[in-house]
Amino acid sequence: MRSVQRIKALGAKTSATCGPSNIAFVQSLGADHVIDYSGKDFMVGLDRFDVIFDAVGKSSFVSCRPLLAPGGTYVTTLPTPSLFFWSGVQSIAGIFRNAKRAKGILVRPSGKDLAYLCQLADEGKLRPTISLTCSLDRAAEAHEASEAGHTRGKIVFEV
Repeated sequence: MRSVQRIKALGAKTSATCGPSNIAFVQSLGADHVIDYSGKDFMVGLDRFDVIFDAVGKSSFVSCRPLLAPGGTYVTTLPTPSLFFWSGVQSIAGIFRNAKRAKGILVRPSGKDLAYLCQLADEGKLRPTISLTCSLDRAAEAHEASEAGHTRGKIVFEV
């Protein structure tokens, strides 16, 4: 969800996917267009995108490729062996103009990035979302909530 806010802070037009119960919430984060992924064939009829950012690993380059504009890029935080295969193929195809690309990213701690996120928060462009606050003795409950995939934000433990 923070991805929507960070992308908006860069001045980009954003589309985001979510279930029906989160549409208003995702709109409140700044998404210009919200797509309900619970509908049958929800990807049919969508515009083409310059970038598709899969922050949760629910899609693949192959499934998103038809939605990419010429020269578009699919980015995921959970690279798979198939993504590395497509990265090799695109290296060969890269000699052609407007080839679609796939990239995997791994996030590492960075003081510079943290300072930038703090600046966005200070400017009101990044609002932290907390789903659950609990003591450490409720860690199992918090873990179950996270694994179920129905949390809107971060889980905070009181120490």
